[in-house]
Amino acid sequence: MKMKLVLFLFSACFSLSSFSQDDALTKYITHIKDAYEKRTAETSMGTVGYEMVYGLESFDAKSYDYASWRFETVLRMDPSHAYAQYLLGLCQLAMGKETEGNTSVKKAVALLAALSSRLEKDVIQYTKKPAPKDVVKPVQKEDPKTVVKKDPVPAKNDVKPAAEKVGGPLVFGNYNCHYQQYQGTGAIVAYKSIPQGYFRLNADGTYRWLDNGETGKYKYDAKTGKITWLSGYFANSKPVSTVYVPGEKVASIKVEMRKNYTWGCGCNK
Repeated sequence: MKMKLVLFLFSACFSLSSFSQDDALTKYITHIKDAYEKRTAETSMGTVGYEMVYGLESFDAKSYDYASWRFETVLRMDPSHAYAQYLLGLCQLAMGKETEGNTSVKKAVALLAALSSRLEKDVIQYTKKPAPKDVVKPVQKEDPKTVVKKDPVPAKNDVKPAAEKVGGPLVFGNYNCHYQQYQGTGAIVAYKSIPQGYFRLNADGTYRWLDNGETGKYKYDAKTGKITWLSGYFANSKPVSTVYVPGEKVASIKVEMRKNYTWGCGCNK
C-alpha cells in the first residue's frame, strides 16, 4: 500500500507538467509526498496537507470533479493557499468551466507569483477542447419490399427495487467515512475505497469530527432519516443532503457532498 502511494505521488508530480524540479508547484508536491511518507502532523487527517494528498491523487486520475471538491475544502480551511487555488483552476478548465478556471489560476498567481512560470502552458494543456460536431448522415428510405416485419416484443412489467429503509432510532458511536472512486474502464478493480475520516455521533445532538477535532451540532428527523448539520465540520462543508440508513449489522450515514460525490459512513452495531 505504501509503495502504491509513493508511486502515485511521484506520478502526480510528473503528470502535472514537464517543468524542472525548481518549479514551485513541483517542489510543493514533493514536500507533501515526503510529509505523508513520514506521517508528519502536516498531512494527518483533517489537515490541509491531508486534503491536498487526496486531491492530487484524484487530479492525477483525471477525476477533476472530486479533486476540485478537495481543493475547495482546502481553500475553506486556508483561503490563501495558492497551490490549491491553482489546481482548482486547472480542474475547472478541464471540466469546461473556462471562465471560473481562468479566474482561479489568475488568483493563484496573485497569491504566489512563482506560479506564473507555468501558467500559459498549463492553461493550454487543461482547457477542455470542444467536442467535434456530429456529422449528419442522410436518412436512407427503406424499400417496403425488403422490409421484414417483426413480431412485437411483449411488454415486461418493470420491477422496481425495494426502497432503502431509512430513519428510525440512531446508532451512536464512531462512523468511518469512505468514498468509492471509479477507476475507469479496464481497471482491475472498478472502484477504490478512499478514506475520508471519521466522526463520533453523540446522543446529545452533538458530533465530533476526528480525534481532538471540531465539535458540532446536528438535528435528526427519525421519520425521514434526514440529518441536518447545524454547526461544525459538516455544516461548513455544506453537503447537499444527509440521510441515516439503519442496516442490519452496520448503521450508515450517507452524506451527499455534491452531485456524484457521496460519502458512506458506517458504524458497527
